[in-house]
Amino acid sequence: MKLNLLTTTLSAVALAAVASLGVTIKAQAITLGRVVNSAVFGDEMEGMVITTKFANGSTESATWTATDSGAGQASGTDWTLSQSGDTFGNPWNFSYSGSSSVTSLKIDAIPGLIVFDTIDTLTSPPSTSGSFRGLPFTPQSGVAPANSFFADPPDFSQGDLFENLTLSWNPGDFGGGSNLTYIADTDRVPEPLTILGSVTVLGVGALLKKEYLRRLKKATSQA
Repeated sequence: MKLNLLTTTLSAVALAAVASLGVTIKAQAITLGRVVNSAVFGDEMEGMVITTKFANGSTESATWTATDSGAGQASGTDWTLSQSGDTFGNPWNFSYSGSSSVTSLKIDAIPGLIVFDTIDTLTSPPSTSGSFRGLPFTPQSGVAPANSFFADPPDFSQGDLFENLTLSWNPGDFGGGSNLTYIADTDRVPEPLTILGSVTVLGVGALLKKEYLRRLKKATSQA
């Protein structure tokens, strides 16, 4: 799903509070953008959805869960994707032991409030606020994919953050007994309700202050 966490409008409660003063306004989008944690470990990515596609045309999805301190994984029939430690430098491992072959692996990170950070700011600035250093997809050992691509940048990305990563192989290349170890850095983004609450409070506060000053000025001029 496309992340629009940081683009929202004043809630109905906010509009009702303003309307009680007899003020008529138009709802306006308010955009904020930030990363809340650039050091993400394997056990902090719960909720990501991992989908594996096979040469026989079937697919299987599994949800990422924490397995130990600093470690997590998603597992399906005859396949496992796991990661332990800070994703900035600590590898992921994908393994398959089935009778068919894997043709693609998609990591949909945003359901876990995770994004991939693909640019090392030491060599290629700038980057999204709070994201700091990132790393591109880098195979380390095993059967490297024929293609790999990041997709769906969130609306606050400065070109470095993406919501999912897809790896693909030619049929037969990633068969039973195959594995892949690779590097891919991740960051955490805020929860939607936290942002909505902040925007609502800020929006209502500003509007109430503006209306109070307007009425005070009017009363003063009539005195």
